[in-house]
Amino acid sequence: MKDLSKILQIRYNNVRPAAGMLLLAEPFLGDPFFSRSVVLLIEHNEEGSFGLIINKEVPVKPAEAISSLGNYEGKVFVGGPVQPRSIFYLHTLGQRLAGSLPVIDHLYWGGDAMQLNQMIMKGEVKPGEVRFFLGYSGWSPGQLQDELKRD
Repeated sequence: MKDLSKILQIRYNNVRPAAGMLLLAEPFLGDPFFSRSVVLLIEHNEEGSFGLIINKEVPVKPAEAISSLGNYEGKVFVGGPVQPRSIFYLHTLGQRLAGSLPVIDHLYWGGDAMQLNQMIMKGEVKPGEVRFFLGYSGWSPGQLQDELKRD
């Protein structure tokens, strides 16, 4: 029989944030942005942390957020509460899109927005290759580490 005496023991969380890490919200978190959220950490450095909520799709088409995208059938997600009127994007285009920054193998963020728009309009980008986000999730220096230690 297994020893269950320590099953409810709380251990100190030693997780060190890093780009590419997935952050799962506490199950009963009351914050409307982060409740049941999965955040992909894009950047983490001495200036703070930047991530995107990857599991909260919004019922709008990319062309409703960016009129120049025409009939592009990609998806739009809530990225977080910071700058909710700004558009961010993850993609699998790699170096086909100038200025792209790697997050993990075969996944990139950012890049030349005008070039992306042109690629979409020419039909060079499939809907599954780009995911758009409204806003982002951000933490000031040390804030994310402190939150991870508490939770």
